Amino acid sequence: MKIGMKESRIVASYAVMAAIAYLLVAILEITGVKITRDILGGLALFVISAIYFAGIKETVARSYKGISFIFGGIILSLIFGIMYLFIFLAGILEYMIGNAAFPSIRVEIILALLITPLAYYLYRMIK
Repeated sequence: MKIGMKESRIVASYAVMAAIAYLLVAILEITGVKITRDILGGLALFVISAIYFAGIKETVARSYKGISFIFGGIILSLIFGIMYLFIFLAGILEYMIGNAAFPSIRVEIILALLITPLAYYLYRMIK
């Protein structure tokens, strides 16, 4: 089954930007440059980036196989971002009772927020 040329280009270009952003943040997290050093989190971001990259070629070819990879990347991005959002909210609660300093927001939360327009676009396109 084929999708439209305009839709495939929009989804593929957004997926390229998402894949590059996740790859850059993964490298920064693994090396610990300017971001909190989190090797396992960086590896998870690297996997998400690889999933986005895997779907780009098929999406440009206007196939739903590529969309499924990008949809899988979106799901992982949102799960990972929501997990860190809950950790951030728990840190705020810990700060409110006086046991810790105010937590810093993680980049994964921001990346998940940046993915939501693509998720909505794919939802509207498939529906």
